[in-house]
Amino acid sequence: MRTHFVFERIALVTVTYESERLAGFFAETSQLFRHVYVIDNHSSDGTVAAFQEHVPHAQILAQNENLGFGSANNVGFRAASADCAWVLFLNPDCKISETSVRQLLQTLLDHPQAVIACPVVVDAQGQGHGVRQRNYRLGYQHEAVDTIPLTPDIPTYLPHTCVDGACLLVDRQKFADMGAFNPDLFMYCEEDDISLRALARGYSIVTHTGARAVHLGGASSPATFRVLLRKAYHGRWSRLYMMGAYIGPDQRVLGALKTIVAAPLALLIFGLLFQKQQWIKWLGWLAAGIDALMPTRFFRRMI
Repeated sequence: MRTHFVFERIALVTVTYESERLAGFFAETSQLFRHVYVIDNHSSDGTVAAFQEHVPHAQILAQNENLGFGSANNVGFRAASADCAWVLFLNPDCKISETSVRQLLQTLLDHPQAVIACPVVVDAQGQGHGVRQRNYRLGYQHEAVDTIPLTPDIPTYLPHTCVDGACLLVDRQKFADMGAFNPDLFMYCEEDDISLRALARGYSIVTHTGARAVHLGGASSPATFRVLLRKAYHGRWSRLYMMGAYIGPDQRVLGALKTIVAAPLALLIFGLLFQKQQWIKWLGWLAAGIDALMPTRFFRRMI
């Protein structure tokens, strides 16, 4: 068992679901941190055992049900040692170097109003698509997103950038003050919700363009029928939730009705064309549209 770690006051939190094959990959980053928390969302494979083997110093917090991304991260956030002033949320299919973590930490120290510091997230080949920046003062508008090209040789601070949920370092006290992750969002749209709530509290989100995190993307859970259906459902439901919360209840109702009207024809067309993934997507969207109009989420319990 290691006795010395690079980061003693930064807690590392990750959420797993059917992520057995990622334990070794995640271990590369986890060895930098004394305090590591793995929250498993009721996996049915060998995820818990694999992470116990590859990350023996981690606290494994196995849940009795799938809490979703935000709520599970909140479990780790609350469990983090009182010695930790910062928390790094990192997907199990994402890794970050010691240098980049130090850059993120310095970003928070240099910007007193910053609640979150983000790296530039790239794929396994080191390719990224720039940094997304949105003027959240315009409200929740998907059309208001700009992508800023990167200049790797000239690291800069970019304020008011969009959070990338794969990797973010937070100031623990400020993040707690804004309510941490929104438990109403099972998955998707957490980034927009966090950014809007941070703005409401007078906090900023800063990206350090010199920091890098490698994200395999889509590797956190297998692409089974159940997983694809769940992602489609929650993707659409979260979008409708955000429309209602940040634009107006009437927009949520309108969006739900449009989805319900369009879904039967889409299901028929994609069924005839044997396009399985599109058919599953629209099935999930239909269920989400119906649930968005109901006082209780009937299909949520089934999916």
